[in-house]
Amino acid sequence: VYSTPSPKQHKPKRGAIVFVVALMLITAGAGAFVIIDPLNLNLLGQAPAPVVEQPVNTPNELDTLLAKAQQALDDKRYVGPTGNNARLYLRRILAIQPGNQFAIEKLAIINQLYYDQTVRSINAGNFGQAEQYLSKIEESDPAYQSAQSILDRARKKRTQESAQKQEDSQLKDVLALASAAMQASNWTEPANRSALHYYQQALSLDPDNLQAQQGIDKI
Repeated sequence: VYSTPSPKQHKPKRGAIVFVVALMLITAGAGAFVIIDPLNLNLLGQAPAPVVEQPVNTPNELDTLLAKAQQALDDKRYVGPTGNNARLYLRRILAIQPGNQFAIEKLAIINQLYYDQTVRSINAGNFGQAEQYLSKIEESDPAYQSAQSILDRARKKRTQESAQKQEDSQLKDVLALASAAMQASNWTEPANRSALHYYQQALSLDPDNLQAQQGIDKI
């Protein structure tokens, strides 16, 4: 009966081991014990360092984003729809290549476009529409602060004009009551419905009102 011979185990050659030990001793002599394992014998049983793969943005990805951004600009999809607009693609381009002039210039154009629309809406007195256009300007762009300032001033002016119109209307009504009281000979009585009372009210609204001053002089 013949027995099957066991496979011969391969051992590291004596010369290789001696070489490794020599390197260990030389390194230890430098003051720091560092294991040098040129034969990859894994003498300490250490796990190999994991290989971390870094994501790579290929030129093809950049070219694709540039094409998508240009198409979105041509279609006037400046900031919408969500996930498929020029601003989105331009921002992605800058994430890959921060100094990309195409993306920088086109983003500025988009902000300027909505700035112009904001100002037109303000001049037309449509503040609600102006707010919508303003919201589409990136807050980091100087155009945003400029448009916001113009809108705030326009609103303040409208409020003042509205208050002035209300005051003018009230003055007109008070003078009409004063004239009616004069015609009814209610010059000073009754006190709260006399011509004098109404003329004094008129002067509180408009201190330089000539009609009210003349009416008091007649009384």
